[in-house]
Amino acid sequence: MTPGTVTPNTATFDKYASSTDYKDVEVTVSGGEFEGLYKSGTEVANTNYTFSAGALKIKKEYLATLATGSVVLSVHTDDGNADLTITVTDTTPASINPTTATFDKNTSGENYGDVETTVSNGSVTGVANGDTALEDTSFTFSDGTLTIKKEYLSTLSTGEVALTITTDNGDATLTITVEDTQ
Repeated sequence: MTPGTVTPNTATFDKYASSTDYKDVEVTVSGGEFEGLYKSGTEVANTNYTFSAGALKIKKEYLATLATGSVVLSVHTDDGNADLTITVTDTTPASINPTTATFDKNTSGENYGDVETTVSNGSVTGVANGDTALEDTSFTFSDGTLTIKKEYLSTLSTGEVALTITTDNGDATLTITVEDTQ
């Protein structure tokens, strides 16, 4: 009796839908009749994969639900089990929301105050206005929220300012309309 095998026994999957690694994982199962797919001892619903003539295809929609890191799936056959290790990554570029804001230089104005934006898929490593990097005292980043301080914004001329938000996963642009409603 030959124990079940999976070929290849490693794969990569990227959660970023535009990545070439955002695709179903396909492997060949041999050495016994296929009985099921398991993760951490729990059977994976058969709606998350297909199996036909020795070909196991694990659907990308299921893979996208897994945490990033190394995931071991156990392929069960009537002759034994074989492990498939999938490295799950997420190279989705950083994004911000909102991408625009208004700041009023008038301290009594409705839009006078710090400007905040939520950063997704990245940690802020810097902020720049054109080629000039903002001082660390001009902004804060905590728990996914980037705050551009009003003390910095007050120094800007009226009009549109495009700030480049640099993250460990790409750049994003925050456009701030600076007004003075004196």
